[in-house]
Amino acid sequence: MSGLVPSHVTGRGPTDERLAQAVAAAVRSRCGRSLANFAVVTHQGVATLHGLVRGYYQKQVMLKAAQAVPGVAQVIDHVEVLPLEPRIPLDGSARAEAHSAA
Repeated sequence: MSGLVPSHVTGRGPTDERLAQAVAAAVRSRCGRSLANFAVVTHQGVATLHGLVRGYYQKQVMLKAAQAVPGVAQVIDHVEVLPLEPRIPLDGSARAEAHSAA
């Protein structure tokens, strides 16, 4: 789901396509090029953001960047924050700690 959804797939017009490109550019400039699984769909000034991010801060930055684009009247949030991955030591010390606590 990376990048933009082509206008011929969504039935959007050329104005919607330009707005989607502007929103995507604004979000990528604020969040970095490493943003993965990201798509923007626009229709009549409403920008819907889809994707996965690593934290709530990044999600808020995305939404604010989209809202600041001229021509965007509303932003619909379909961005999910990935769960935190547990940190497991590679030396097996977590297993030793679990046994000593029992």
